[in-house]
Amino acid sequence: DIVVTGNFSDFSISQTPPSPTLTGLTYTAGSFSASFQTQNGVTYTIQYKDDLNAASWSTLTTVTGDGTVQSFTDPGPAGPQRFYQVTVP
Repeated sequence: DIVVTGNFSDFSISQTPPSPTLTGLTYTAGSFSASFQTQNGVTYTIQYKDDLNAASWSTLTTVTGDGTVQSFTDPGPAGPQRFYQVTVP
C-alpha cells in the first residue's frame, strides 16, 4: 500500500446554487408578479422574452438574495405572452 500526504492552502469548495422556482404568480391590472426563495449573498437576474425562438433574453431586474422569499414585478408585459427565467451567474 502507498500512503500519500498532501498539504493544501486556500482550499475551498464552491457550489452554484440551483435556479429557483417561481411561485406566487399573479397577473393583475396589466402587471405580472412572482416570488422565489433566495440564498444569502447570491445575485439573481430575472429575464424575460416574448418569443421563445428569440435569440436572447432581456433583463428585467436583479435581486440580491438574503435567505428570504423575494418578489419582482413586471409592470407592463407586452403582447399576448411573456416568458420568464431566473438565472444565477
